[in-house]
Amino acid sequence: IDLPASDLYDLLTGAMVAVDKSKGGVEKLAGGYLSVSNGKLIAKATDRYRLIIGTAKAIREVTDNNQGELDQVFISPESVKALIAALKADKAAIVRLDLSGDDLTLTTGGGSVSVKVSPAQFPPVDHLLAKFEPNLDGGQVRLDPKLIGSFAKIPSDGGGMLLSFNDKKGVKIDIKHDLILWDILLMPMRLKA
Repeated sequence: IDLPASDLYDLLTGAMVAVDKSKGGVEKLAGGYLSVSNGKLIAKATDRYRLIIGTAKAIREVTDNNQGELDQVFISPESVKALIAALKADKAAIVRLDLSGDDLTLTTGGGSVSVKVSPAQFPPVDHLLAKFEPNLDGGQVRLDPKLIGSFAKIPSDGGGMLLSFNDKKGVKIDIKHDLILWDILLMPMRLKA
C-alpha cells in the first residue's frame, strides 16, 4: 500500500491515544490494530474506556490501480513509536507499507523500518457504534477529565469536539479531519442516585 506519510502519521498518533497503558492490562488492548480493506486504511485502539477508530477516507495509490489489502494485525506501542519516528522525518513523502509474514515494513524516501506484528482480531465494538442516538436530555454524566483531555492529541482540522451523550453507550466524540473519519467513544462513569 502506498499513501502519504502525513495520513499514516495522523492515523497512528490519533488511534494510539486509546491504547491500554495500565499495568496488568489486557494484552490485546496494549497496542493498536492496522488493516487495509476496500481501499481504506484503518487504525484502531481501545483501553475499555476509550475507543478510537480512524479510517483514511482515501488511500492514494501512486504505483498502479491495485489498492492492496492488509489483514488486520496487532502492533505494539514500541513498534508504533518506531513507525511514527520514521514518518516524522519525512511527512511530505509518499510511503509504502508492506506486510511479509510477521514483518510490517514502512519505506520512506529516507529508508525503511521493519516492525513485528501479529495477526489478531480487534474486540467486537460494532454494536457500540451502531445507531448511536443521543438520549441524555437534562441528565448527568461524570467524565474523567484526563480521558477527555487525551482526545486533544488526536489530529484534527480544528473546530473543537462535539460530544453526544447516550446513557447506555457512552459519549460519542466527533473530531473533524479532512482525510480521516474518526469514530470515538468514551464510556461514562455511572452515577449512583
